[in-house]
Amino acid sequence: MADNFREKSGKKVTLVAVLANCFLTVFNIAVGMIAGSSALVSEGAHTLSDIITTVIAYIGFKYSQKPADDDHPLGYARAEAISGLFIVLFLVVISWEIIEKASKQVLFNQFSAPHMSVAAMAVVGIFINIIVSRYMIKVGKEIKSPAIIADGYHQKSDVFTSIAIVIGVFFSNIGHPVFDSIIAIVIGLLIFKTAVEIFISNVNYIIGKLPSKELIENIRNIANSVPNVQDTKNILVDYMGYSTIIILEIELDERMILEESHKVCSEVHERIIREIPEVKHVSVKASPVKISGAENI
Repeated sequence: MADNFREKSGKKVTLVAVLANCFLTVFNIAVGMIAGSSALVSEGAHTLSDIITTVIAYIGFKYSQKPADDDHPLGYARAEAISGLFIVLFLVVISWEIIEKASKQVLFNQFSAPHMSVAAMAVVGIFINIIVSRYMIKVGKEIKSPAIIADGYHQKSDVFTSIAIVIGVFFSNIGHPVFDSIIAIVIGLLIFKTAVEIFISNVNYIIGKLPSKELIENIRNIANSVPNVQDTKNILVDYMGYSTIIILEIELDERMILEESHKVCSEVHERIIREIPEVKHVSVKASPVKISGAENI
């Protein structure tokens, strides 16, 4: 994948997310304050956090583009996963602030039924968040960016909080005003849940969680398709943000000469790089095996 295309896509998706969330932040807080809805004001704080987390995600994305150097021979791709952890920290703080404020309103009966305009604003938020989150996740997967994917799922959680606000407005206006504060607490909990999911996802990138069995089998099949490869074993995969490093061992006839063995290893390397776009580097080790009935090569 060309770095230029990846960088342009990252900039574009960041700009779209920031503009959408600027709109939602201003109108959620304004309508929430005018109509007396703690839930919508909380959602405004949430969308404000979306702007900050998107910027954090882009900083991690941008830093990960730095070329390899002497101190970092494999590059800076893991910076994206690290930026995801900063997003987690910020979301935990936001969720705590929302839950604490709404809980006090419930405990001290400091609530009132919000105007129906709150529900209308929440419906607008639902549509915007669906469109933006799908776009972010789609682009994030295309350019193999864990930070942008994580931020896309964070944006997606706003759909559910907006739906919760609509439900809260309905119940508040039929005689249960406490529901507005309860929904604010639900929003805080949903933000915390998103933080936990982002934390798990990004930590898995950093500590090198075992990839899917399908990817391992795909690598094995590609390597085994190279002439003279008897079998492929000890496949190790390490995710480096948007790129992947593979270490594997291929079995070759023990009578194969060194030059021919090197050619086979090079062919395995080239095929994997060509057929799995996210792979950045492949290390191939040749292991000699005895093949009964084989002629000298």
